[in-house]
Amino acid sequence: MSLKLKQRRLALQSLLTVYGLNRITITKIIGVLKLHPLTSFHNLYKKRYFLNLALSKLKILFQLRHHVFKRILLTIKNLTYRGIRHLQHLPVRGQRTHTNAGGQKRLHKNGRYFPYAILKKEGL
Repeated sequence: MSLKLKQRRLALQSLLTVYGLNRITITKIIGVLKLHPLTSFHNLYKKRYFLNLALSKLKILFQLRHHVFKRILLTIKNLTYRGIRHLQHLPVRGQRTHTNAGGQKRLHKNGRYFPYAILKKEGL
């Protein structure tokens, strides 16, 4: 796995920029590798192999996005309430729609939130 991370930052801060990693997961990885929490990322040249090995076991970046997208497709196929809300371009988790649904509608209008080409392939 090749990640482009900032070398002069602390290892914790540079790993936080990766999609799918949070502070708890990173501190567990740092604990397993027996690193000092204030180690800068460019000083990890000896442990870089083990860091890549630990990150390869996790779903991050495109694997995680693909997993989330497949879960959304599953809710749409099963015609659950959440899936119908996704199809109607409305907020899914019970947010107010009278005044605050603008962000969700804007994301759908620009086509950035949900790629509908895949839905057409699936026949939905």
